[in-house]
Amino acid sequence: MIDDYSIYPTINFPPDWDVRIVPSRLADIKFHVLHSKGYVSVFADYSNKLGVFFKDGEPVPYWEVYPINGDVGRCEIHETGKLIELISESIRQYGGVNAK
Repeated sequence: MIDDYSIYPTINFPPDWDVRIVPSRLADIKFHVLHSKGYVSVFADYSNKLGVFFKDGEPVPYWEVYPINGDVGRCEIHETGKLIELISESIRQYGGVNAK
């Protein structure tokens, strides 16, 4: 369990996105960005317990975005601009924003 939440960056979501925080038994943080055909699923894995993301041969904390290109997209936990790009691409591929 992580007690120092400052390890997670702030995220400036586009104002037209509906973001729903959802419970998770495994991910450190999980949320959905809603769109017309469902949602984009995003989770944070700080300790690489759900998968693994490497930088320079070492595992690093990461965000995972699903679906994108029929698979998942990943970026480092501090790369919030890249996270927004991955979510935007998933929405572009699979539907428009603001489904209820």
